[in-house]
Amino acid sequence: MTYQFRTQFLTHGRFALVDTHFRNIWLNISSQHHAHAIRNVFRGKLSLLVCDLSVFENFESVQHEITSYTCLNWHLPPTDNINLITPCLTNPIFDQLQTSYSSTNVNLSIGSATSLLSQNRQLELQDLLLLYNRILELVSYTNATCAKSIEFIDQINKIFLLEIHYDDIVEQLSQLSKLYIGIINILPSCILTTLKKNLYE
Repeated sequence: MTYQFRTQFLTHGRFALVDTHFRNIWLNISSQHHAHAIRNVFRGKLSLLVCDLSVFENFESVQHEITSYTCLNWHLPPTDNINLITPCLTNPIFDQLQTSYSSTNVNLSIGSATSLLSQNRQLELQDLLLLYNRILELVSYTNATCAKSIEFIDQINKIFLLEIHYDDIVEQLSQLSKLYIGIINILPSCILTTLKKNLYE
């Protein structure tokens, strides 16, 4: 059965979450801070680097073509830089924004996505990346900084860290958000709306 996208948020921007093995772009957004937060939460599911796409010569001319709908088909060029293609927990490069790229080819390219994952799983993971990015945007919009908000956000992060499938994550987020309605202003309700759930389900 073919996986159907559930999260229809269009994103674009110069900060890309890039697969360290196959160099395809999983997601590109406009917030560097959010890109690093996503990389941290998804580290158990995907091996990602946060790259600044503006270092590539053709980015300015193709940036409007690289969106959350198309980015899986966009690739960084091959590189001889071993730090970019050898993931390990002690490699400090994974915590940094990649602003240089050692390659004779300095252009982003388009082609079929390469992955060891099935196409359905790739689409489901991209859905999860988009959903988590949307939650980060809601946290920013609602200025959720009180102690209870931070506790709520920590619980959200745990769900994304531990759960694998979209439906399970949505169900747990829905239950968690209902618990925090009335304790935190706005954010839990915004998340329920994003999930297309309501308080009385």
